[in-house]
Amino acid sequence: MNPFISKIEITNFRSIENCVIDLNNITVFSGSNDAGKSNILKALNLFFNGETDYGVAFNFYDDKCHLINEEKITISLTINQKLKRKNKGREYSIFKYTKKWDKSGFLANDSGPEINAEISSALAINQGNTKWFESLRYRYIPSLKDSSYLNNLKKEIYEILAHSINSSSLTFEFIELVQNETKILSDKLNNILQIKSGFDLSNNNFLFDILESLDFQTSYTANSNNIKIPLSSRGDGIKMRHIPNILLFLHQKECSYNDVHTIWGYEEPESFLELSAAFSEAKHFHSLSSEHNIQIILTTHSPAFYNLYNEYKDNVSLVYTDKNENNSTSYKIIGNTSLMDGKLGILELVSPYIKDKLDEIKKLQDIIKDFPSAYFNKNILFLEGESDKIIFESVLKNLNQEQNFEIILDDKSRGADPTINHLMAWAMHPKTTQNNFKAFAILDSDDAGQKAIQKFKDAAHNIQRINKQQKNTKIITFKKANINILNRIKSKLSDFPIGLEEIYPIEVWRYAKQQGWLIERRNLNSIVSKKNTDNSKSVNDFINENFNDEEELYIKYQIDDGDNVNLGSRQNRKEALAHYVVENDYLSNIIDFFQSAVLSQVYRYRLIDAAI
Repeated sequence: MNPFISKIEITNFRSIENCVIDLNNITVFSGSNDAGKSNILKALNLFFNGETDYGVAFNFYDDKCHLINEEKITISLTINQKLKRKNKGREYSIFKYTKKWDKSGFLANDSGPEINAEISSALAINQGNTKWFESLRYRYIPSLKDSSYLNNLKKEIYEILAHSINSSSLTFEFIELVQNETKILSDKLNNILQIKSGFDLSNNNFLFDILESLDFQTSYTANSNNIKIPLSSRGDGIKMRHIPNILLFLHQKECSYNDVHTIWGYEEPESFLELSAAFSEAKHFHSLSSEHNIQIILTTHSPAFYNLYNEYKDNVSLVYTDKNENNSTSYKIIGNTSLMDGKLGILELVSPYIKDKLDEIKKLQDIIKDFPSAYFNKNILFLEGESDKIIFESVLKNLNQEQNFEIILDDKSRGADPTINHLMAWAMHPKTTQNNFKAFAILDSDDAGQKAIQKFKDAAHNIQRINKQQKNTKIITFKKANINILNRIKSKLSDFPIGLEEIYPIEVWRYAKQQGWLIERRNLNSIVSKKNTDNSKSVNDFINENFNDEEELYIKYQIDDGDNVNLGSRQNRKEALAHYVVENDYLSNIIDFFQSAVLSQVYRYRLIDAAI
């Protein structure tokens, strides 16, 4: 949509000497306290509703700018009016509508519309133009959304429902709308605090009774009793999340019987919201604007709202608000959020971190959606790659454990990070609390594996559901494998990375060398340098002096994981080598590892006993 108001010009209003500001579908004003952000919203409230602050009538001496000698307050709006038919290829006409006030009040004779000179004379000012202008509905939502504001909203709901009195289902439609719109909030409150949000009509039998006694109602369950509490008695954060949805309902009902074009002037929508809720609410505001054709002009200190510009540059504008040397207000449209980040303090410093964490949670939620029911009827093995799957499927078959475990790989990517994401998603799923099954992430003992482990620890610290499930979620690295040749290497190179292939016996490594499937180990210098304290010795000298030929094969080389077209259906060398291990029965090391690291935690006794 095009914004209904594309430009505002203000002269002599409060801290504004003179300003001209282009507006978008969503225009975000941000800046320090007392810079004058809200004066734009209050000027619009004066223009449309004859008030400045919410419920406060115009007073020239209070509302004029005392920094200049000017006897009139002037506010001009450039309006985009959609034409019934195109004119000179245009779908919209553009005209300016000006209003003026002085100490006597509104100057009707000095106010009115002025057509854009670029539009043909056939579109001169007429009743149709002014009628469309009169369809603009400006709602000012103050920063203080107290009980009187909520009561006024309730009164408006009564009036609009009374207007549609013939529709007996309207009240229930409204209730369903608000409940659906606040479902994310309701579910969150119900899961964490056992608080439900809705509207109470249980004591009303007739529509007029309903309208007169309509109240916003929330509830929670305690000792199997449903305890109801009016919204006015709940916390401010809960109230704040309800207000946009109530305003949306009013907008939709007004549009159903009038040709109404709605503009919101919304002060500090982040008030009383924790940061994660503020980010969610900001996206909700964008959806309200784009899906319901509501122009929104808002003020904020929150990165959640001014970062909307980074995601939706085409229909969101960002205006930095500051004070000039003479204490008047200046407004500057800016093209990035870095100025806000620098001016507004520590909240903005953590903004990228918060957004990243919310993106991580969204990623986990997407994973959870795809979990089939089978994931909760067995123990789970989350693995890094296809070669791991080939090996552990055979291990489970050898141990007669196929019915007790489900093997899971990420469909889209491989490696430690997606594997740990699946483990965290499993821990977050409510069904995991309904049984005693365990989930294991089996990771390579390398840098990527260590980062994934730390990621899980951080998540367990910050996400309560993951924390509670730590007893059933286990991370196993191949470093736990008790194999003589690896034990000798680890005793001298504590940072030596151990993946699935390092557990293979020496016969498999010799075969891989014969096939040309080995490459020089990456980061060998950094692995050895911590132990090679003699600067005169090279890496090769250190390895030759401390390790035998078999150990040297493991240390200097790794299995090439590149593709090889000569391997037929086996996609790469690692997978081809895994098939070789299975087909030639070189599984004993991995069976021992699986027995001690996994099955011992499932059954709490040795594998042989469990297998029997």
